[in-house]
Amino acid sequence: MLKHKGCVLVINYPIFSIYLKQEPTSNFLNQLFVDFYSSTFKEELASYWTQTVSDNFLTYSDPDRENKYFWLTGHSSDLDYQRNESVSIEHSETVDELSLLDIDGLLRKSTVVQNFINKHGEAIYQSKLNSFLQSVCILLDLNLEDLYFEQEVRILCINNYTLETHKLT
Repeated sequence: MLKHKGCVLVINYPIFSIYLKQEPTSNFLNQLFVDFYSSTFKEELASYWTQTVSDNFLTYSDPDRENKYFWLTGHSSDLDYQRNESVSIEHSETVDELSLLDIDGLLRKSTVVQNFINKHGEAIYQSKLNSFLQSVCILLDLNLEDLYFEQEVRILCINNYTLETHKLT
């Protein structure tokens, strides 16, 4: 149990968003990525995102939830906690410029993707990733091989973070 003058940090960020560097306001690449991610890793996402995880996220971590107080929800009978909790919220964003081929390295950091590779194997993962890259190339009027040898496609990788600080004073 959190003691007086304690502090809880809730750091929340979704999977990154990607945009073409030369068209940063166009959402087509990000939508293609979201479709690829949600369909390719559907089974792994479902096994991770159980009802309990979903309920806990909605109650304690969702940056858009209305009630951000942990101890003002009626879960605690200690009135001192309820009266002395303060919550501060900070939003930040990082933007990294990368090659489209760097998506592979970013994806491999995800537990969901690691679970997919462990279950289905490296060859299946690489095939799915190449299908995504091929879809992007078709829209950009490139060949997949061009990404490796001739045409570097630069993207902006955007991460949005929310940091909640809960303090008991």
